[in-house]
Amino acid sequence: MAFLDSIFKSIKKTSKIAAEVKEISEENVDKSASVPPSPVTKSTSYEAVSPAKPSVCYSGTFHNNDEEIEFSFMISGDFVNVKSHAMEIDTAFIYEPEANGTNVKADFNKPYIFTSAGDETVYLLVEEFKETGTVDGLIEIYENRQILFKCKTDYYGETMVLYGMDRGDIWENCGIALVYNKDIEGTPLETKLIKILDEAAETYDENIINW
Repeated sequence: MAFLDSIFKSIKKTSKIAAEVKEISEENVDKSASVPPSPVTKSTSYEAVSPAKPSVCYSGTFHNNDEEIEFSFMISGDFVNVKSHAMEIDTAFIYEPEANGTNVKADFNKPYIFTSAGDETVYLLVEEFKETGTVDGLIEIYENRQILFKCKTDYYGETMVLYGMDRGDIWENCGIALVYNKDIEGTPLETKLIKILDEAAETYDENIINW
């Protein structure tokens, strides 16, 4: 009998420990359910941003009917001109602040600036503005300039800041735009990138070089 009593006491003690463990586990579950998830922190690379490199002049040409037109604008050395095989992109610049040369891979997962006369989103935004006088994410309207407006909108799941333009009969509904990941929104990096785009748009110029 003493042996059986010992076994029963052992089983009772084990059951009590199991019950206590269960209570503690359930309490922890309740507490964890009541605690809101920690906010997603922005990448430190978006917060610790170096000053923009000095700007350089970029120039190119395009044809409008029988005219050959040279265009130019200033852009920070933080952006490197790359070749894009996309038909809708005329010129592209990838954000590469650490790059020391022009031999840079065209990585469009990084912020980039592009000019376009064939991008569908850009075309439709400019057309909408011309028809209605407004556009999604409108920031500013410009008078008596080839640049018609500035807006901030979605671009295939990313953020685009666009200066909508109309550059002629053939190159109508075009623009110069900055595209970046939505995680960059509200960070010092976004402020830096937009300032660089602003300078490019503000210094944009065209000259007819062939009549």
